[in-house]
Amino acid sequence: MRKLLLSSVILGILMLGAMTVLAVEPLLIDGFEGPITPAGITSGSMSGNVDYGAGGGASVEVYADNAEKVEGKQSLKVVFFAMPGGWIWVARGYNIDVKGAGAWAVKPQDIKWDQYNAFGFWMKGTNSGKQLALDIIDAKKEYFRYMVKDDSDQWKQVIVPFKSFEVRTDWQPNNAVKNKVIDFPIMTYQFEPRPKNEGEWNFDKVELLNVKEEAPAKTK
Repeated sequence: MRKLLLSSVILGILMLGAMTVLAVEPLLIDGFEGPITPAGITSGSMSGNVDYGAGGGASVEVYADNAEKVEGKQSLKVVFFAMPGGWIWVARGYNIDVKGAGAWAVKPQDIKWDQYNAFGFWMKGTNSGKQLALDIIDAKKEYFRYMVKDDSDQWKQVIVPFKSFEVRTDWQPNNAVKNKVIDFPIMTYQFEPRPKNEGEWNFDKVELLNVKEEAPAKTK
């Protein structure tokens, strides 16, 4: 498997960092189209297609939102209450408890990972100034994290180069191979609104991209 060491950078709707997509077409892996059927601890069901839950006094719910979207018919709305000492997760992918959450448009093993160097998604926040943790889980079940600031109440594209993810030091599953490198294929991504905060955030158009730095930023 391809392995990659790690460092840092981000692109949003504002000129926060200068990156542009290269010749390789972005690969859509999740557009949240079709029925959103929640599952996990919060819903009490393990038969849905979004693995989500909360603990330690936090709470989260997920819905399909056809009023707010970047493209297609809908986006994923996350309604949350994040508090210190609590935790939240909203995940889509493979090798996790809710098997139906493996609903990507392309399965990880069918992706040519060497053609991409970044993970991207669109977010409509509330300009709260609070943090969103973006996690990716690699082929050996190790978790890597990047922190995103909610600094806009409009749709904003967030692009995170793979090298910008840092290994999570607060928690790893017991069965993870903890080698501090991303072992491809990436199997799952998940969102965690960080405390203290409550509100509603929307997500859409999760993609893999090939980007370069020091070029005009993409905006919408």
